[in-house]
Amino acid sequence: MADILALFPVKKNNDEMRKIIAIGECRLDIFFRNNAPWLSLPGATILNAAASLGKRRREISFVGEAAADHVGDMLVEFLTLNNVGTHSVDRFTDGVTPVTLIFTDDHDCERHRVSYERYSAQSLGVVWPRIDHDDIVVFGGIYALDQRVHSRLFDIIKYARERKAVIVYAPDMGHNPVINMTHVKPSILENLEMADIVVTAGSDLKTIFGEEGGSNSYNRDISFYCFNHINADFDESTLSFYNRKKTESAEIKCSSEMRGVWLAGAIAGVVDALLKHDVLKEATGDFDQEMMKNIVEQAALWGGMAIETTDRLVPLNDK
Repeated sequence: MADILALFPVKKNNDEMRKIIAIGECRLDIFFRNNAPWLSLPGATILNAAASLGKRRREISFVGEAAADHVGDMLVEFLTLNNVGTHSVDRFTDGVTPVTLIFTDDHDCERHRVSYERYSAQSLGVVWPRIDHDDIVVFGGIYALDQRVHSRLFDIIKYARERKAVIVYAPDMGHNPVINMTHVKPSILENLEMADIVVTAGSDLKTIFGEEGGSNSYNRDISFYCFNHINADFDESTLSFYNRKKTESAEIKCSSEMRGVWLAGAIAGVVDALLKHDVLKEATGDFDQEMMKNIVEQAALWGGMAIETTDRLVPLNDK
């Protein structure tokens, strides 16, 4: 079985770069203005976070699914052009790559959206990427809750935890309607328990727990599962990092239409900060105040930069 290759990783030398493994959905967004299509862009949050990190020359690979169709080719090419490894993208043949049609008004404010997808009956049939001690695994979105793939995806996350990788989880409920929260909440709680850092928007917390954010939400809903929680409160224009009794915050600015793009940039910023400041697995249990400040400020910066670019990725250089 292909997964066996991942069970015997070669020990890293000290000069080897830590790797990033991103696990999420491949989806194309097509925008309509007054019912006429005018723009298409890769739409999934983890996908765009991975592309931003690859664009900044971090060593990263993507785990996910894209049909062997033209849309799948576009998304895989998008990853490749942004230096993201795609050897763990399942190119299934008996289905279509997800597409979302987003209808906006004259001012580009979203009115509604419609999604189309048809996956293969065989879920996530990929060779697992090599995962070593202190590598970073980032995953999330509705894709991480899909019962079709959750068992196999969760096996990868458990393996990453066994390998002592740093695990970042972003629930990213976004615009995805949750038909029955009772069915998916157990999977969300499982994912939270596996994570070293959880990154949310206030709307995620409201969908999952009924409250939008703040220290009360961290203490009541998140800290039991994960000590590190970074939450974007767009209404209060604040990004906050909670760790045990400590809090660090940064100011953010983002319109309601760009919150998904901002979140992808912020997630990439968190991951890049962990690498830039050499945060290892053993250090994630109790961050000091200075490191929390470094991480939350970079996340806010990268989120802000992503919404200013035409490709909606973090640019090559910080402003």
